[in-house]
Amino acid sequence: MSRNVDALRITEIDVEDQALVLHSQVSPALQRAHPASVCYSEMESDAKHQAQIDQLQQQIDKILQEMQQMKHPIHQLQQQTDQRAQQQQQHQQHMNQALHEIQQTNNHIEE
Repeated sequence: MSRNVDALRITEIDVEDQALVLHSQVSPALQRAHPASVCYSEMESDAKHQAQIDQLQQQIDKILQEMQQMKHPIHQLQQQTDQRAQQQQQHQQHMNQALHEIQQTNNHIEE
């Protein structure tokens, strides 16, 4: 019986030793594999970020296109406003000139 107990203890020690050996062999492999899984999840994350960036870029392009389309009417309005201002300035000059002529005529009549 004592032999059986001793044999079991030796077997138990052998199993523990083998477990430690296996763990020491597997642990570095798991550590090497872990960065790969981290890298994969980072790639997934990068792909999601890139998709978000692409979507934002499309929105920016659309807004810029809309702004460009709005620019044409604004430019036309600016030209019309400039033309009207120029016409009003010319009209004011004619009015001032006519007023000056009337004043000169009045001065001649009074003399």
